[in-house]
Amino acid sequence: MPPRAELEVEEQGPATAKVTVSQRSKYARPRARVQFRNTHGFVGLSAGALVLAAIGATYWCATQRTSRLRDALCMMGCVASLVTTYTGIKIIDQAPRQTVVLSRPFAVIPPHRDAFHRTSYSIFYLCMRIAWNITSSYSLHGKQSWIWGSVLLRYAWSKFIPSKTVDWTNGNTWIFIVPMALGLSVDALMQLPGIQCTSTEFGTACWNDDIVTQLDLLWILLSGLVIAFVFTVAFRGVMSVKHCYWGAALVVWLIVGHLASKCLLFLRSTIENIMSIVQFSGPVQIG
Repeated sequence: MPPRAELEVEEQGPATAKVTVSQRSKYARPRARVQFRNTHGFVGLSAGALVLAAIGATYWCATQRTSRLRDALCMMGCVASLVTTYTGIKIIDQAPRQTVVLSRPFAVIPPHRDAFHRTSYSIFYLCMRIAWNITSSYSLHGKQSWIWGSVLLRYAWSKFIPSKTVDWTNGNTWIFIVPMALGLSVDALMQLPGIQCTSTEFGTACWNDDIVTQLDLLWILLSGLVIAFVFTVAFRGVMSVKHCYWGAALVVWLIVGHLASKCLLFLRSTIENIMSIVQFSGPVQIG
């Protein structure tokens, strides 16, 4: 701060002086609320680039040799995403606790730190799904598939199902928490081998091959990385947090709409097949 003699002041009284607004903005040095770390920033950019490259490779790789390149890019993108998430958790305390993005007609107050934890859990989940798809394409897991499905279902229910302390009057719960909980829980349930495939009016369909494909998982992973980055930039004052929030909400609901349009027929056919099996087996008679 420069000496008082170097500032233009307005005489307000014998013992008071006021710095003009232009001088306040000149000498004020607002501190960024979120600071990038070298490791976090570099790995974050690498993760985005690798996932984007994996998406491109998934579109254009058709031969066995190029499919190995695609799988390698997917695995490297997942590893970089996990490292980005881990390093981001270390600086989460620099983010604001919450922001009021809407007060009327209902309150929408996103708790940013809790939201980042939930985003981290979803990135972990997506990376596990992508890695499992790659490993299962090279070998049949048998009983391991049941273990995998059970573990993934337990993880989804413990991390994404709203707890008893959730505020149901907060619009953020319905905008983000509920759709993420439903989508990830249903996807985890469909990892159980007994219900992964079903017969529809268009033929046999499998969840991981025809509904939530590897390409869908990669796009969702890239969306999560971009949303996390944009929020980080917004916390530094580069852009509006409200605009960032509603943009992220639009992306989430576009993903929900895309996947819902693909899975409704599958889920209906699965339920009908299960009901037909139950009715065919009939009641069990004892004695």
